[in-house]
Amino acid sequence: MAPPPPDPDDGRARFAEWYDRDWPKLVLFAIRLGAGQQQAQDLVQDATTEAFVRRQQISNLGGYVRVSIRNAYFRSVAGARWENAEPPSEDLPAPEDPSIGSIELADRERRVFAAIRQLSQRQREVMAWTIDGYQPREIAELVDATPGAVRVSLSEARKRLKDRLLPGLGGED
Repeated sequence: MAPPPPDPDDGRARFAEWYDRDWPKLVLFAIRLGAGQQQAQDLVQDATTEAFVRRQQISNLGGYVRVSIRNAYFRSVAGARWENAEPPSEDLPAPEDPSIGSIELADRERRVFAAIRQLSQRQREVMAWTIDGYQPREIAELVDATPGAVRVSLSEARKRLKDRLLPGLGGED
């Protein structure tokens, strides 16, 4: 059986299509981690530039870029001790901000973002991955954690979000 014919554009068209489709999702991922809007856009730009260069060696482009964003964000805050760190940026995208595509944040979504920003760094991270459709097993593989640890963080994050967003309903189970 003959190998498939070489890709005449070297994967550039597929990458461009993915980039156009996923840019807003990646910016929101970085914001959920705690980055401000401008920092999130910079993180995504740097990560996608690196991924473009390596696109032919990457089997899971979305996972690869999110890990790059995550690692770069963590490096940017590495000097701070988590217990004394400043809270994540409150710089959320404006509803009509054209720089991140058609993302519109209603008041309810802004409340959810604000609640996510009150979670611990680990819980914010797990929620960011989960909101983007990743399962605990996938998250664990990508961030070098155990699936059990990811599930515990996710459970704690969901409980804290429920307590914050649905007061009176979140109590003890």
